[in-house]
Amino acid sequence: KHVIRTADEIMKIIEYVLMNNDLTLAWAIYAGGFLSYRREESMGASWAFIDLDKGRISVYYTITETFVKGEGNVLEIKDEGKTADSIRSHQLDDFGIQLLSAIQKSKKYNMEIAGNSYNHKYDQFVMVDALGNIIMPETLSKRYIAVQRKMGYENGNIQPIKDLRHSCASDLNSRGKTLKDIQDYLGHSNSEITSTTYTYLFLDAKINVANENTDRLSHLKINTVVTTTDDVKPNTLSLKRKNSTSKD
Repeated sequence: KHVIRTADEIMKIIEYVLMNNDLTLAWAIYAGGFLSYRREESMGASWAFIDLDKGRISVYYTITETFVKGEGNVLEIKDEGKTADSIRSHQLDDFGIQLLSAIQKSKKYNMEIAGNSYNHKYDQFVMVDALGNIIMPETLSKRYIAVQRKMGYENGNIQPIKDLRHSCASDLNSRGKTLKDIQDYLGHSNSEITSTTYTYLFLDAKINVANENTDRLSHLKINTVVTTTDDVKPNTLSLKRKNSTSKD
């Protein structure tokens, strides 16, 4: 079961995070909840594929964390942009541009303060700490959970960071976006993946339609009193379904 947050709820969490000056966590929450990024895509955000002037960002790298015996948790950086079709791009809104600009300025400040102690190995990536080291994905997930606890969310309502993407899909669906729109935004290769992965969204849509139809048809009254005959008793409504070959 996924924990779905509304856009307003996600914005409140981002606001709380920004009050604590945690810009990188704010980026991860924004990227998941509003750009539909997976955690590894948020982690792999690269300045080389961000154009703040045009407000464009593309997913070229992913960063994951795997356990290697004898070494512990190890970062794995993958190049996902091998072909033009495999690169997913989004248009940033004003908030996204301002947030990335703030992270960029903060990085320059940290480089000046740290001096020779700063690690320049990961200069191209957004998700680095004050010393230039990549933030471990699991550490990021734990920070997101910790923030929710501080905000008063209870255990059954703690959202794992991966569910931000589901929240984004839910928001798109609630705003009336088509299956094709959602497919394109989430970067799925076909609509079947979208409809299968996010079945619950489209089930909710069907329930909403049924509820709307209930309201629209509420003025129609059905007389359940059937005329007494030798075969039918009073106050009984007998319905027989005819066999139909129609597939509509």
